Amino acid sequence: MKNLSAVIAAVVLAGHALAADAGGQFLVVGEGAPTCGEFSALFNKGDAAGTLKFAAWAHGYASALNESLNGTYNVLGARTLDEFMVDIAIACQADATQTFHAATRATLTAYYPDRTQTAP
Repeated sequence: MKNLSAVIAAVVLAGHALAADAGGQFLVVGEGAPTCGEFSALFNKGDAAGTLKFAAWAHGYASALNESLNGTYNVLGARTLDEFMVDIAIACQADATQTFHAATRATLTAYYPDRTQTAP
């Protein structure tokens, strides 16, 4: 199971590396760039307006993966957008210094095996 997760993560992340510069680097813009600590402070105090900015960014990121990953209709699978945000918040608890992008990518990588592969 651990090997399968590593393979899936490599496949998901390889698609992103192809879109980066020759060194594999890319700029994260918008709400993906702040740290998880910044997101968690807003999320934990129930700041709906502040959290909404991060949610909009994460939902857009998921939509971009839906478009760019072969065999993927909905990377969230059966999860709701609210469940997605809670899972990102949990990922952020593991390391408050990581970027919101890193926590979002890790969450979506974990979701990948359960993605919806074709339109209903």
